[in-house]
Amino acid sequence: MNLNASRLLLVAALTVAATTTSQAQIAGPASAGTTGQLPSGTRYELFRRDAAKRYQPRLLAPAGDAPYASRAGQVLLLYLDYRTGRDSVLMNSRRQQPAPVGVLLPESVPPGSVEEALSLLLPGDSAVFRFHADSVFARSLRQPVPPFVRRAGNVLVLLASAQALKTTAA
Repeated sequence: MNLNASRLLLVAALTVAATTTSQAQIAGPASAGTTGQLPSGTRYELFRRDAAKRYQPRLLAPAGDAPYASRAGQVLLLYLDYRTGRDSVLMNSRRQQPAPVGVLLPESVPPGSVEEALSLLLPGDSAVFRFHADSVFARSLRQPVPPFVRRAGNVLVLLASAQALKTTAA
């Protein structure tokens, strides 16, 4: 599945969520990871699983992630979970299909977009991203923010778990 297909999944989930949303808890304390903020305003917490299968904070290099250029054009397989600022689940990719979603990593990433956030991930990483909903809907989804998302704090939360990196030729 490519980024356009994952956008369609989110749009479909937002349509369903406009009528019914469910509350869910994020596992673990939100302050357990290393919190950072990108220049675009996107806040993030990155984690990596250690040899003992425990999640440990993963630091992001101050100059950014140097290996991203070598990953551009490849497909990152991951599980995605979109939520409102009040933790209502909008879309959970594991519930929609058992296999991870494939997202094509673009050559350049628009600031404040979902693509910018996902560009930080390496296979084996998990992350929590908090976006200004206005930025995500304008830059990634190219549509207005639904009123129920705005009422829930105008924040979009993305939980992501990167599984693998594949070439487009595979």
